[in-house]
Amino acid sequence: MGSAALAGLALVTYAPGDSPSLWPLSREVVNQAGPIGASLAYGLFWLMGFGATVFVAAAAFLGGRLILGQGVPPIQSRFWVGSGFLIVSVACLPPLLVDLIPYQFAGPPGGLLGSHLVDNEVRLLGRWGALLVNSLILLVGLLSVTGISTGSALAAVGSGAKKLGGFLARVLVGAWGLSPAPNALWL
Repeated sequence: MGSAALAGLALVTYAPGDSPSLWPLSREVVNQAGPIGASLAYGLFWLMGFGATVFVAAAAFLGGRLILGQGVPPIQSRFWVGSGFLIVSVACLPPLLVDLIPYQFAGPPGGLLGSHLVDNEVRLLGRWGALLVNSLILLVGLLSVTGISTGSALAAVGSGAKKLGGFLARVLVGAWGLSPAPNALWL
């Protein structure tokens, strides 16, 4: 848990201008976790890009389970699948959305993991196909980690779409001054 807290502090206070070199330890760095934190943050961002935040959150979760005496979740649990999917998708999305992300890291955008995966995905699927696949991987990872079933998620999306459609229909009818049909189901 302490390691995850240190890594979290290092990531939050990461500064691209800090030297990634660990030595000398007496050097001045902006990172609030010190020279070790600056090196750790650089290494995590270089390797996983923004996926490093998911990695650190997963490590904090594991630390919390260990402190509470619950042990490490079994390998076939939703936690491992969801964490892996989230790390990959969060590492891949910044290189796909590079025009929308104003902040550049010293390493490749998305880290080594995201950059290499995105290069291959774009070659195979095109930019929009890769974005769609990574968005779906993100969704599966979120559902897996939270334990929400796919059926419940789809039911909630369907219910929300129905309510949004009814609202938009009422707005349009009101804006055009029309009277709705007597048996309109959407009102």
